[in-house]
Amino acid sequence: MYCPESMKTLSPVKACPLSEKDWLSASEKMKCESKNQTCCPKEDYKYHCLVNVFQNETFELCAPRIRLNYCLQYDDYGARVQINFHANCTNTSSDCGKFYDSNKAYEMPNCLKLKFEKNDGEADVKRPEISNESNFTGLYVAIPTTITLALILILLWRKTVLTNIVCDWVNCKTTRRNHLQQNGENEEMI
Repeated sequence: MYCPESMKTLSPVKACPLSEKDWLSASEKMKCESKNQTCCPKEDYKYHCLVNVFQNETFELCAPRIRLNYCLQYDDYGARVQINFHANCTNTSSDCGKFYDSNKAYEMPNCLKLKFEKNDGEADVKRPEISNESNFTGLYVAIPTTITLALILILLWRKTVLTNIVCDWVNCKTTRRNHLQQNGENEEMI
């Protein structure tokens, strides 16, 4: 579920809490249920700790909870908790075939350890910077281009339609004239 408010709560951490006690402690610090948001009912806006889509960073955040039997990740571009299709939790842990709430990922510790690292401890893929400001540059190009193309297509269509009408009329006149001449009738009768 898309939830732009979750971006405001995003905080990188070295690792996620792996015990229920530590998870609840981190959850109490974030106070997700008290945050203003429009993504979901207040009681479903919960603490999460997940790897990102590049699997090179771990984030604490508040987001709508979901229930799945896959490992999850946080897409910080799409502002959503989503399935990590690269790591089906049934393949990472023998106890992970059951469904679980995304806000209780500590129940699936192997899913929380899916962060790729280089030998020197640095993340394998650098996370691009995200601007908090809206970027409408693409719209400034896309909208006029789309309008221009639509106008060209309309003009071409009208020209084709008009050409067909004129051609049909001319062909009709020419065919009628030829018919009259063959039968020896006067062309002025047309």
